[in-house]
Amino acid sequence: MQKMQPAKLFATISLAAMAAALPVSGAAVAQSRAASLCATQTESLADQRIAACSSMIKSGRLRGKQEGVAYELRGLAYLDRGDTSHAIADYDAAIKLDPNSPSLYVNRATVRRNLGNADGALEDYQKAIGLGGESARLYGGRGQLYLRQRDYARALADFDHALKLEPSAANYMLRGHARQDNGDFEHAFADYTEAARLDPKNIAAYTAQAAIWTMKDDFDQAIAVYDRAVAADPSYAATYALRAHAYDQKGDRKSALADISHAIKLSADSDFLELRGRLRLQNGDIDGALQDANAIIKLNAGNRAGFTLRGVAFSRKKQYDQALADFDRAIKADPNNALAFGERGQVYLAKSDNTHALADLSRAISLGATGPATYRARATIYQAKGEPDLALADLNAALSRDRDSIASLLDRAQVKQARGDTAAAMADYDAALARDPDNSDALRARAAALIRTNNFGKAIADLDHFIQIEPKNAQAYYQRGFAYEQQGQHAKAIDDYNKAIERDASMTATREALAHATTEQRRHLAEEQQKQQEQKLAEEQKRQDKIRLATEQKKQQELKLAEEKKQEQFRLAAEQKKQQELKLAEEKKTRQKIDAAAAIQKQQALQAAEQKKQDEQKLAAQKKQEADAAAKKAVQPAQQPSKTTTKSKDDRVATPEAPADAQSSQQSTEQKRSEPGAELHEKTGDAARPHKRSRRALHEAERSRYDLHADRERRRAYYEYERYYMRLHRGLFF
Repeated sequence: MQKMQPAKLFATISLAAMAAALPVSGAAVAQSRAASLCATQTESLADQRIAACSSMIKSGRLRGKQEGVAYELRGLAYLDRGDTSHAIADYDAAIKLDPNSPSLYVNRATVRRNLGNADGALEDYQKAIGLGGESARLYGGRGQLYLRQRDYARALADFDHALKLEPSAANYMLRGHARQDNGDFEHAFADYTEAARLDPKNIAAYTAQAAIWTMKDDFDQAIAVYDRAVAADPSYAATYALRAHAYDQKGDRKSALADISHAIKLSADSDFLELRGRLRLQNGDIDGALQDANAIIKLNAGNRAGFTLRGVAFSRKKQYDQALADFDRAIKADPNNALAFGERGQVYLAKSDNTHALADLSRAISLGATGPATYRARATIYQAKGEPDLALADLNAALSRDRDSIASLLDRAQVKQARGDTAAAMADYDAALARDPDNSDALRARAAALIRTNNFGKAIADLDHFIQIEPKNAQAYYQRGFAYEQQGQHAKAIDDYNKAIERDASMTATREALAHATTEQRRHLAEEQQKQQEQKLAEEQKRQDKIRLATEQKKQQELKLAEEKKQEQFRLAAEQKKQQELKLAEEKKTRQKIDAAAAIQKQQALQAAEQKKQDEQKLAAQKKQEADAAAKKAVQPAQQPSKTTTKSKDDRVATPEAPADAQSSQQSTEQKRSEPGAELHEKTGDAARPHKRSRRALHEAERSRYDLHADRERRRAYYEYERYYMRLHRGLFF
């Protein structure tokens, strides 16, 4: 947070007011010089300014506001000297003399605020505003007070007002701090950027931007901003130190060491030396870290950071007694030095003094030590004491502080595996190898866990990778040989056991494993030979069974085909029989139709013959009637026909329904009976008998011709039937 000094008084006005109050004389000239010195605002002249202002006040020549200005100037001088109590007293006196000056309340509020008197400061700010004070310093000062109280809404409102009155880089920095503390990093960054634009030499604006990039873990952007800060002021050592931190977090330790070394050249600051010492420790340069620690102690013999750094360096060199001595000094200088307690606890742990180690590590954690190494060390002690739950809790805490710590992941995996949670342990091993696929400790630990769970294939893969990294590690060959042996790959197991013995001849367990593997290989070979022989016999038996089965299948197939052929023959015979029956039925049906047709023809012929006979009979009767009439006419003379005869003829003609011969016969009979000469006619009828015999002969001849014709038609019909039947029988009917 930016520390604001009380308002610098308007010296020109103050001096003009004082000069106007003094008479023109030699003494007045001396007083004028005192007034000028009193109004000077140079911090290095604070004592002279206090003396000059006191002289002005004691002269008794100042009254009212002028005297209040003198008190106010002296209060500012006291404040520059660090004498806040006298400064407050002078501001109180100035306010009594001029209670309506807003600037006096603003100045006193600033001092009260810096002294932690928030209530008094707020009261003064409110009084200044009530008196019409309208300055950026007033709202900026009160905004800082609200910011300390985390009242971000009011703080931002005051900073917004201050920026409206004075859009300066300082006010943008104040609002940027408020926004950043409120979690609004985007707008905070914008304020810092604007501050840097208004004041390109404002290093604080650059470092504030870089801090936001660092919080986002974007170290490249942070370093780029630090580059601009260095360009703005290449002589400012702190910028190099901050950039060294960014390089360190990025993992570029070489650049970090270069920057911090440059910062130390510009300023041999103990904090810079401590950072370089820690970087050297991380880089394995223990002697360089010792040099930096000694340089810190040389600058300040009681510097706890120097003793802590040197103790860590001695601990890395395994000079534990010297390390403990330095940690004791660091803790004596600062009983709340969490880092010293944590490092001393790890030294005790290395010396197997778990009691003191647990006490120191727990003390370090209670003091706020956040490094994962402290939790990991205490987890080791808890695990050794048989308290896996506490160990697991500490390892979880360590990983929450450094989620990428492979050592913490491996330790937690071992704790989980000891608790029987193999799946969770395997997940930690996988996570460690995901972060560093070539980490030999993780590969070997996971391989061991896989062997315990009988997952030999994956264990062999991990050991292959491990051996590529450390080809001289005899234990790895032994473990891989064991995995091969469990898989039954005795030749590979024997080869690995031999390689392990070549690298470490003292491994008696490996020799025993080699002997066992050799015996197992021989037994396995014998079993394999026997198995092969049995397999060969089984295959031969299988082949014979296959041939027998094929023969049987062929026989069954042949029987099946024969049966199918027989069934087909039966089917064809049945089909032929059925067709024959259908054919005979059809022929019978056809014959019946022909017979029916012949019968119909015969019937028709008979009917025609009967009709012809009837026609012939009618014709014969008519001819007879005509012959009788002719004979009668020839015998008797012609006579007039009687009325009766005329009537009969008329009646015959009038009744066409009766046959003509019947009518004639009936008429002749009636005439014979009625006419007087009927008997004569009967007597003379014998003369016509020869004529009747000729007509009978004619009728019989006609009847013979009809019978001959009917017989001929019957023979023709039979001939057509025979012809039709033969065509049907031979398939020629169409």
